[in-house]
Amino acid sequence: MRVDQDDAAIDAALDAARTLGLYVIVRVQHQAERRLTIAGGAVERKRTSRSAGVGVHVFAADGSVGFASIDDAQPAAVAAAVRQAGALAALMHDLDGARTLAPFALQSGGRLRLERQYQTLDTALEQSQLTGLVEAQAAMRSLLPSLQVRTSLRVVDEEWRIARSDGTDISYSTPRASLRHELTGRIGESVVRASASVSRRTWGAGAAGWAVPSGAGLRRGKGTRSRGDRPPLRV
Repeated sequence: MRVDQDDAAIDAALDAARTLGLYVIVRVQHQAERRLTIAGGAVERKRTSRSAGVGVHVFAADGSVGFASIDDAQPAAVAAAVRQAGALAALMHDLDGARTLAPFALQSGGRLRLERQYQTLDTALEQSQLTGLVEAQAAMRSLLPSLQVRTSLRVVDEEWRIARSDGTDISYSTPRASLRHELTGRIGESVVRASASVSRRTWGAGAAGWAVPSGAGLRRGKGTRSRGDRPPLRV
């Protein structure tokens, strides 16, 4: 996992907190996101983005709390964030802010890695997913040929690593994906819109076919969101 490569950032946060006499909870996040849209059988949008960040939550000996976050996982930057959070905790002490000693009673869970059981976004081919989207849209248009159909896929490959001053250090992932059909048509003189979507926590690389969301209907006025029976989503 990508977050398992951030040992230096974790160590920098723990060392800085120890030097300042603080208890710290460090949260490292890596996220890759892909958004694909097909309209009228053609690619309207395709974009893959990546981001990463670190949040530090510190507690002073009296329970005063401070927090800071940055988008730089370099050890020096992470240590500086701990110092900034420590300064905020000191300010909260002076302002007689809310306090808690609960973190100091936590027991160490040691190092734990919850291995991912899915294909990462880096290895899921964009072209294969686009092919699946085109097939999904074609299936919907064959059912409702009089309507305009816009089909979108959003895939998020997210990883977290949380470490605490008590020795707990856990890595895990929270992947998710959703497919959405947006339908536009006319009933008499009125333009009507509806949508249907399916979602799940994981995705695959194949594009043998998409299940068409059931339950999509049209009505005048605002668009509707239909969940149907949530058939399997395959990418």
